[in-house]
Amino acid sequence: MDERCRYTGVGKTIVCKDWLPDVSQLDFVLALKEAYNLRFTPDIYRQTVYVEAYDNSINENISVIDKVDHIKPVAEFISQNYAKQIRLKFKTDEGDKAVKDYVDINGEAFYKDITLNSLYAKKEIDTRENSLFAWTASGYIEQNNVFSPAVLRIFGGQNFGIFNYPEYRPTGFAPRLIRYAGLTSGFNWYVNSYLRTTYPKATSEDMSVLFPLYFQKTFHAIDRGKIIKIEAQIDVSLIQQFITVVNDIDEEGFRPTYEFTVNGEKYSGYLNKIEFNADKALMELIIKH
Repeated sequence: MDERCRYTGVGKTIVCKDWLPDVSQLDFVLALKEAYNLRFTPDIYRQTVYVEAYDNSINENISVIDKVDHIKPVAEFISQNYAKQIRLKFKTDEGDKAVKDYVDINGEAFYKDITLNSLYAKKEIDTRENSLFAWTASGYIEQNNVFSPAVLRIFGGQNFGIFNYPEYRPTGFAPRLIRYAGLTSGFNWYVNSYLRTTYPKATSEDMSVLFPLYFQKTFHAIDRGKIIKIEAQIDVSLIQQFITVVNDIDEEGFRPTYEFTVNGEKYSGYLNKIEFNADKALMELIIKH
């Protein structure tokens, strides 16, 4: 089969391995982590990994830590490790002519710019681009006289015909992350002489849309939070809940808000890191604001 035209026909079977890009499982999962701000919590005994958006995994359930031995007197501002201007974005696949045409006219798209208010943030600009997925351009299907709605288009690097569209189906484009919206009416079109009155609607994932859903709490903590380190003597049940779910996943491990008291002053925060040594724990907490 001509690699430029892999379409197999209506009702035919698509063999996934012939279509998937040459991407390792680790690279695929990493790119999803970057797109949705995911965190992974392993349950050793159950051999399960819980995958959640970081913003959605933290709750307000209070877990009190007793017998705190001491606390380091100097806390670290999280923002001092970050640039003041941060851009979250998907790749811009200029190997795809549809994307290149869009950028030439409109500039970059589907990104989110963040400005930290902290005085401690670095006076720098940091662009955080997804390691795998690119955004997808959209447009009208002029050759079918369809000027509404706009649909996703991937042209790749194919030669263009007389209608200013690729002569073949695209190849050589970067992997995309899109949100499927189901079969939708809007125009009539034909494939292999069959009339179609619905089309598979989809939209390109957009970091400006994903930000309030998956990143906003995280960057609030980065902008205003401090990391404070404590060393505490803890009971076995606290250690246990970081290895496996003892009672309730929503109240264990990295999810709850931890609270402790030093010299009569109460602290509470989200757990960032923990290390165990027998019945002692060295913990890093993001202090709540």
